[in-house]
Amino acid sequence: CQAFSLNGRREGLADPRGRLALHFVRLLGEVRPRWCVWENVANALHTNGGRDFGALIGALEDCGYGWAYRVLDLRGFG
Repeated sequence: CQAFSLNGRREGLADPRGRLALHFVRLLGEVRPRWCVWENVANALHTNGGRDFGALIGALEDCGYGWAYRVLDLRGFG
């Protein structure tokens, strides 16, 4: 999440650590689980003007997955 975090450089998929998300999707395409969950920071929706999240969603669709997302605010649960 460092590649997407507000506390990091916010380079998203331009950061090698951020591109791990695309490797995750590639593995999904190979293993083909029925469900998957990708957890990250809320700012993952906004890096590169939202295009990085769009690329991730597009890659999921290319593998045949539908998708839904939700932002959960867990402050106060610690």
